[in-house]
Amino acid sequence: MREKIYDNKYLKPFLVIFSFILTIMIGVIRYLTGPELALSLFYLFPIALVTWNVGRRAGIIISV
Repeated sequence: MREKIYDNKYLKPFLVIFSFILTIMIGVIRYLTGPELALSLFYLFPIALVTWNVGRRAGIIISV
């Protein structure tokens, strides 16, 4: 029988690490572009991704 994607034990840690790296990359791009470019909306994607799939606590940690 086919395994569900959410039953994979590696999915949640992967999503947390992926979201953390994505958040860091957005922060670096924000730093390099300066105040001319507002990237604050892009922070919502990794935070929502990890909160939706992993849980509230992980979402709070990524947002901080």
